Parts: sequence; structure tokens; C-alpha cells
Amino acid sequence: MAATVYKWTHDDTTRLIDWRARNAGIFSGRRLTAIRGYELFVNENGLEGVVSPGFVKKKWENLKQKYVTLKRDTLENCASGAAESWRWFSQMEEALGGRIPDSKPSCNMKMPAVFISTNQDEMVHSLELTVEPQSPPPFPLPPPVKRQKTEATDVMLEFLTKQEERDQQRDIEWMQREELREREALEREEQRESEAVEREERREREAIAREARREREAIEREARREREAIEREARRDKEAREREDRREQEFRDREERRESRNPVTGFTCSL
Repeated sequence: MAATVYKWTHDDTTRLIDWRARNAGIFSGRRLTAIRGYELFVNENGLEGVVSPGFVKKKWENLKQKYVTLKRDTLENCASGAAESWRWFSQMEEALGGRIPDSKPSCNMKMPAVFISTNQDEMVHSLELTVEPQSPPPFPLPPPVKRQKTEATDVMLEFLTKQEERDQQRDIEWMQREELREREALEREEQRESEAVEREERREREAIAREARREREAIEREARREREAIEREARRDKEAREREDRREQEFRDREERRESRNPVTGFTCSL
């Protein structure tokens, strides 16, 4: 059965733009990468397992690219119709307007002082002037060149590009620090495991040594008890033999004394 594909809605887009504007600081710090930042959006909006942080990041990049394109057209053509036709333009303007140089298009704008080339290849400095709508200029102006026309757009694009490069550099540095921390944590964990194994082996060796010592002491005690028992038995046997010898000697002495008195002869035979 094919997996269900989540349908991204306009409400999701609104929440993403609003969340991205409120949490812009996350993406300019040093602790979170862009993907990690969008993980917060996924978690806060209950989209775990439905969309990935990379999917949300791509959505934001598409919105930003669309906004930049419409902003460029507005600046170059001095017309806001295309921008106003995109439903997210005003919200993106609020989200990104404070983070880019102030280059809001206007047909009533002050032309900056610029250098233009004359036919004699000399550089002359034009005066700063303000062009009012439907009011003729004080003197004819040279036709604007493309670079003058898109200068503000280029500034904005350069700012966004540099900001993206800084974000990417911060992401790289953060990932390097994370990898270093992970390696150090892994090394510490391996060191702890190695020390734990050594302690366990040392405890086992000590336990084996204690057990061997107890067995040796038990064998020595048993051997000592056996020796003492044998000695006691030998001593008892010796004492019993001595007692038996004494009894036999006393018996013989008594017999000899009786024999020395012969009742038949009536006299005592002296030895």
C-alpha cells in the first residue's frame, strides 16, 4: 500500500512565514543549523512523521525566491501589480523587509548621484534631483542604463546571498563542532567502558585470588586438623600402651609376690 502524501495547505504556508519571521534569530545563531531549526517548526506544529525538516526548508526557500523575483520586477518596472497579485507578498515583506536594505520601489524617488560617460569619453557628475510625477525635469536626463535601473535589486540580492552564505558557514561550523563533540563524547564513553572493563576484570582477578586463598587456607586448616588428629591418636595409643604396660607390670609384680609366699611349704622364700 502506498504511503499517504501530506497535502501542504495555505494555512501551513501562513504558519511557516509567521514562524520563520518570529524565529529568525534561530537561523542567525551558532547553535542550530537550518535543518535543526526547521525541526522545531515540524515539532511545534505536530508534523512529525508527516513532513521532513528538509521539505519545510525547501518550502521556505521557494517562498523567498518567489518574493525576491517579484521584488526585482517591482523595483525594475516601478509597478506593484504582480507583487500584489501574489497572496504571500505582503506577509513575506513583513517577514523579510526589516532584514534587507530599504529599497522599496517608488516612481517618486530621488535619483542618486551617478557618473555617466559623455561622447567625449569624459566623466561628468550629474546633479541630485527629485522627479515628481507628471512634472517635467529641469533639463533632459540621459536614458537610464540597466545597471542604474537594477542597483537596488542587486543590493537586496547581494544581501540575501551573503546572508545565506553566512547561514551555511554557521551550519558548517556548527556541524563541525557537533562532530567534534560527538567524537569526544564517544572517546569518553569508550574510555569509561574500557575503565569499567578493567575494573570488572580486576574485581574478577581479586575475587579469584580471594577464592584461591580461601581454598588454600581451608586445605591448610584441614591438613592441620588431620595432623593434630593423627598426633592425638598416636598420643592416645602411646598412653594406652603405657597404661597397658603398667598394668601388666603390676600384674606380674603381684604374681611374683604371691608366688614368693608358698602356702604348701609354709615358709617364705626370700630372694
